[in-house]
Amino acid sequence: MPIYPPRSLEPYKKLETLGKREEQLRHALACGGSPDRVQRAAEKVRFAHLAVLKAEAELVRYRPATEERSRHLASIEKKRGFWQDVTVESVVQQYSTDPV
Repeated sequence: MPIYPPRSLEPYKKLETLGKREEQLRHALACGGSPDRVQRAAEKVRFAHLAVLKAEAELVRYRPATEERSRHLASIEKKRGFWQDVTVESVVQQYSTDPV
């Protein structure tokens, strides 16, 4: 059994980074960090989401052309559009009301 998960199935590293960024944002919100710190953490969460979506799109792109692949790519593009257009204030709002 390999020590590390195969990198060809999921964007593990990007998902780990996203988890860390979300944890940092939640911590900044919970401890009452300065508005500048909270905004920087929210921006990093937004960038981490975009990195995960980019990695997922690259993995899907190499699958055989099927209807499922097309739907998956369309879904990723829709999510990518959301995370590109979302404001920092909305990210802060989302994570401040998110219980976990």
